[in-house]
Amino acid sequence: MRSVARTRPSTRRWALEFGVLGDWRVLLATALTRAGAIEHGARLLDADLDHWDVSGARRLRIEHHLALAENLRERGRTAQARSLLAVTADLLGRCTGMEATVVRLHQSQAACDLDWHQIWDARRHVDKAERIRASLLDEAGVHSAASAVPRPAAVRALGSRTPARADGLYRDLADAARELADTIVSEAPDGLPQGSALSSAAASAVSAEVRGLIARAKRSRSLDDGGATVLLTRLESLGAVPGAERLEATLLVRAGKLLRSLEHPRPLDAERLLRRALVRLARLPGMALWQARANVGLAMTLRDAGRHDDALPYALRGVEVLDAERFEMDARATRKNWGKRQNDAFDCAIDLAHRCGRTDVAADLIVFSRAAGVVAESVGRLTPVPRLRYLDGTTSTLGGDGICLFA
Repeated sequence: MRSVARTRPSTRRWALEFGVLGDWRVLLATALTRAGAIEHGARLLDADLDHWDVSGARRLRIEHHLALAENLRERGRTAQARSLLAVTADLLGRCTGMEATVVRLHQSQAACDLDWHQIWDARRHVDKAERIRASLLDEAGVHSAASAVPRPAAVRALGSRTPARADGLYRDLADAARELADTIVSEAPDGLPQGSALSSAAASAVSAEVRGLIARAKRSRSLDDGGATVLLTRLESLGAVPGAERLEATLLVRAGKLLRSLEHPRPLDAERLLRRALVRLARLPGMALWQARANVGLAMTLRDAGRHDDALPYALRGVEVLDAERFEMDARATRKNWGKRQNDAFDCAIDLAHRCGRTDVAADLIVFSRAAGVVAESVGRLTPVPRLRYLDGTTSTLGGDGICLFA
């Protein structure tokens, strides 16, 4: 703003109006993303990306990048979201007075880490966010996110224009912190639910109740008839909330997998929820990982019931997507952590292939779960392996048409 203040009145007025316009475009795109209109938000943010990449308005660039990273994650493009958040972190390192934005950055990074099962990295980001958030609350004299409106000093620290907006921001940060903490503590294998940042109070309340039921049942590995009825009823009610489709689909997957894994499983309810989830997910963009998790969960449920031929196609569809995701990861440690979480899925697919007499598919799964290639020796990024020709003259059923070197 100092540079704006030194300009001529007409230029200063243009700069202020331009900043307000940028604010509104980012807010609108964020609202569209959180309301489930992912593609509309993406078009708005992508159209602005070239400008904000070269713009001198650093604060607006940061806000735009955070909104775009959230949108990318909702579209299932976690690798791009992580790269953009790294750029945003560098920009924030050269700014002051944006502590609340730093909290949002760490929360977004933790969400991406959870999508890829990087539990320790997510915990580190959450701890940093909580330390900064606690210092902001202390400065404001606020001991709870739901407390009274902060004092003006805290409003300035948050970069907010009104106390009401600052109070809303405190609540948003606290809600995100609780969601991340719940996911990390339970070490939910499916990561943070997509579409969780909803503006609908009704959806948020139902979602919180469902997550609580799932967490308690997972710890005790038991769920009585009353608890199961409540869980199923709440999931049904969530399906009637406009804009909650993505949140509903992810919770259906988590609930379906939970009902299968109980000490006394409820296979019929589990199958019904997972099939409902697949129907929902088929219409939602950017949900390929959740669709893969639902496929694997349904395959395991059908396998437990002895329906091996029905289960195998679901297992193969699931592991194909889950395995492909590792090629988006640059770091070996990241791929290693991801791979550990996919062992059960591959074990299920291999076991089903063997039970169905498809030893060729079982062999391919074993090979392809461990194989990777590079396009050129000078490029460190991994790529999927093409179809393989074995010594007996047969060709693998898995693999693509590309060309690569083995890593």
